[in-house]
Amino acid sequence: MLYQYLKENYIPGEPIFTGDIDIPGMTEENLRYHLKKLTDSGSICRFEPGVYYFPKTDIFGERMSLSPDTVAIHKYIMRRGKRVGYFSGYTLANCMGLSTQVPFTQEISSNFAPALVRKITIK
Repeated sequence: MLYQYLKENYIPGEPIFTGDIDIPGMTEENLRYHLKKLTDSGSICRFEPGVYYFPKTDIFGERMSLSPDTVAIHKYIMRRGKRVGYFSGYTLANCMGLSTQVPFTQEISSNFAPALVRKITIK
């Protein structure tokens, strides 16, 4: 049941956040149990606690891991197809071509960040 839901709603290489999974009648504990079983069987991979994904395969047939930039974009900029944030500061200036400096840390303004200013490290 969970595997079918995930296959229908997510593509390989797209992060799956446990908070976004909404299956009627499934409790949070039951969801975590089934995600653990799917991870142990190799159907899905775990990026970090609460973030899973269907792995893509490269040209050699090996599984590719998920990029931290992809997780950041899906978590803080585009959430389930809706724009909820944007790059700001030097990151925005670099993306627009206004600056050639590449910032060491990316600044993201988002509606999904619980605090006004927060530094988050994504593996």
